Amino acid sequence: MFQRLKIGILSTGDELQEIGQPLAHGQIFDANRPMLLALIDRLGYQAIDLGRASDDRDHLRAVLNAAAQSCDVMLSTGGASDGDEDHMSALLNEADSLAIWRVAVKPGRPIAMGVWNAMPVFGLPGNPVAALVTRAAGACRGGLGVTAVFPSAGRVSQNQKTGPS
Repeated sequence: MFQRLKIGILSTGDELQEIGQPLAHGQIFDANRPMLLALIDRLGYQAIDLGRASDDRDHLRAVLNAAAQSCDVMLSTGGASDGDEDHMSALLNEADSLAIWRVAVKPGRPIAMGVWNAMPVFGLPGNPVAALVTRAAGACRGGLGVTAVFPSAGRVSQNQKTGPS
């Protein structure tokens, strides 16, 4: 018997609002998290909704620490570039675990990939089309597994199923 891979989904950004809620000036709907949750579930993995993180480095650090306790892998959208409010890539870089950044894929750049407390983290772009195109869940498809991308992560054991159910 195998356990399904637990993939946490997080959206980042102060500009995000839940779908169906009124938008204030400068806000947009969080389309990425529902899209990725549905995609991960459809692929047969256990999707874990990690909600939204504000554009605050300490808050994002706390979310990452909590996610590392409950998820095998994390996908986040937004904050993967190098702007003042792009904290995902900055935190991974500070932890000396930013493995890949700015993959040349269009649409899709930037992408941040690293490891946080032994949990592989894929920081996807905030643009919904780019996030779908670059969905890091594809790295897990067909039994490839996250250990092929991050061999040092040690998060996915040999007995843990990494392919779809």
